[in-house]
Amino acid sequence: PTLGTLPGITPPGETTAPKDTSTVKVKILGFNSSDRTLNCVDSLGNLRNFQIPADIPLQGASGGAPWANLLPGEEIELTLSSAGDVIRAVKVYSHVFSDKGTVVSKEDHAITLGEKWSTYQLTPDVLVERPGEKGLSGNIDIGDTVTVYGASHDDIRYVYVERSSSYAASFECYLVHSENGTIFYGENSVLSLKMKDAIDVIDHAGPRKDKVSQVPSGSKVRLYVNNAGEVVSAEYVWKADVSLEGRVASFVGPVVTVIPSWEDLMISHDTVVFQGSNRRPFYDLEVGDTVMVAGPSDSEIGFILIQDRMTFESAAEGFIGSSSGSKGRVFYKIEGHKDLIPQMISPDLNFIYLKERIIVPCKDMKWGDKVKLWLDGRDNPVWCEILEKNELNLYGHYLGEKGDLHYFSGFIGLKPSEDITVVGVSKFDEIGVGSTVYIGGQGNIMNYVEIDKLCEPLWWIHGDILNLDKSSITILSTRYGVINYLFAGDVGYVDWAAKKDGKVAELEPGDDVKIGIDVEERAVFVEKTGSPRFRIDGTITAISNRTITVTGDYGTLQVVVNKNAAVYKGGEIQTYSALAKGDKVMVSGYSADSIDLVVCGK
Repeated sequence: PTLGTLPGITPPGETTAPKDTSTVKVKILGFNSSDRTLNCVDSLGNLRNFQIPADIPLQGASGGAPWANLLPGEEIELTLSSAGDVIRAVKVYSHVFSDKGTVVSKEDHAITLGEKWSTYQLTPDVLVERPGEKGLSGNIDIGDTVTVYGASHDDIRYVYVERSSSYAASFECYLVHSENGTIFYGENSVLSLKMKDAIDVIDHAGPRKDKVSQVPSGSKVRLYVNNAGEVVSAEYVWKADVSLEGRVASFVGPVVTVIPSWEDLMISHDTVVFQGSNRRPFYDLEVGDTVMVAGPSDSEIGFILIQDRMTFESAAEGFIGSSSGSKGRVFYKIEGHKDLIPQMISPDLNFIYLKERIIVPCKDMKWGDKVKLWLDGRDNPVWCEILEKNELNLYGHYLGEKGDLHYFSGFIGLKPSEDITVVGVSKFDEIGVGSTVYIGGQGNIMNYVEIDKLCEPLWWIHGDILNLDKSSITILSTRYGVINYLFAGDVGYVDWAAKKDGKVAELEPGDDVKIGIDVEERAVFVEKTGSPRFRIDGTITAISNRTITVTGDYGTLQVVVNKNAAVYKGGEIQTYSALAKGDKVMVSGYSADSIDLVVCGK
């Protein structure tokens, strides 16, 4: 049968042969040294066989060329007698280029050898010889070890396959690393294939070779397998530039967000998804799934393995409370319209905040943060999300209301939101001044109040402070005289005029105050209503009528005590005559010439 015209054959040229002879140019297919038979093809594509007489040498450009060294694809010009016998042979084309290596890629009329990562262009009529196979029309397979011959890289005319890759089939699959070894996922099932780490995976884009352990998990590979199911050669279909493990934080449209990397990954109808060993629809992903995701880029995810699917019985919304410690945090679960049910949650939980794309440990959550928890059958959270995160977190005393603002420690004025959440009482108006509270909110708007200690002053006593220690306050009341009240160390005060607040211990004798008294007759909050314009303390060093000399850190000063001034000495109110030289005193009044209160023992 004809092979067609072979463009590689040099066209016949002029000849000086006698008229009773002829010339023919042929391409060598082979030469049998034992019977000196030359197998070739002429310029018209006809197969020809010639018997070469023993006395006919093969002439070449550089002298004699042994017949046994002829290679397929080389060309000679034969001179034939009128009887068709070969009377002269001249070699007109010889292979001047050759190279050897393992075929790592083939495409159209080109092959790539992995040793040098060189690509060779094959002529359309290239001759391929495989040992043990008859003829020169064999195929070249990935993994074959070959020697190529020709005029250059771009003009290969003969390929000799020295060792065959011996593969029986090829498969495209996704290579995934696991604790149990390498797993190959086909388009619809897991493939039972064996692959040694010594097998190289060819990366044509590199170009490079990767060991199996170096292949990014989830990469799509083409495996060449022998009859025993063993992989004998491999190459990338695509190498995963994106290969990561994590949990699905969001799945909106075609975009899957995986934490902790927070990468946005694009999937499509072509994305292969497996859960265990079962193929799933590409859209069968759920928030909370633990996944391995791979693809040539983040905009082209080709493979997803669902390693674990989150299971839950219910979901609940609520607020993170203030309580924390080794046992965890309090979660106030919203039930019905207003009911808040407390539940302790583990301190090891992490909360996902999609808006800011962060993961917040439980211990760093702010009180009042609104969250959603997915709960298992025992009400243990298996997934946690932040719905609304508070910027503002305060702790301190509730000072009271002025205008449209409610004030708290630090003299911070805030407005309550319309849907403010209050923990500890049924509504905000039930919080008494002096109560210690946790506040959460945004800007100057509070949306969360949690009662730490509720104060409920039942009545108020007005007077001047006579004495103050760590646990009690004594005042002089116009109506009740000298009165003493106990208080806890964390009782606060507010001075609306000075726009200031603090601890009661910061007040001084002579200050004008209103004291809030609870049902147990304890001071629970103090409002400072005024301070004397003049106040000093020291030791009386001289007395002359109502003029006394007081010496202190500031020096020595004379003051005049009013006729009706209150003198507090020995735990009771006495007259001016009770003052004595050497008394330690605090004196206060409108000025140094108008003292209306003397407290001894200060």
